[in-house]
Amino acid sequence: MDLLLLFFLYLASILIFFFFCTEFLNYLSILIILEFISLNLFMLMLMYLFSDFLLFFLFFYLVLAVIEGSMGLTILVNFIRLGGKSNFSLNSVLLC
Repeated sequence: MDLLLLFFLYLASILIFFFFCTEFLNYLSILIILEFISLNLFMLMLMYLFSDFLLFFLFFYLVLAVIEGSMGLTILVNFIRLGGKSNFSLNSVLLC
């Protein structure tokens, strides 16, 4: 039952991610939602793969999630220093 609940939380976080992408268009809110998705995926894997050997893979996933978050914040800070704003438009995203 807990696995099904976590799966629905994961799907809800993806829907929230798409809502924030289309509504607010702010890099920091997108990074927060991506971290929420990775945390939900970790909890889903923790409930499903709870054994001694597989805890190493869960720890490895957490390390990669932390690295992804720190790299995202580093890129965001550099982007704000160069551009001066943290908002973007959908036209600039579609042109890339």
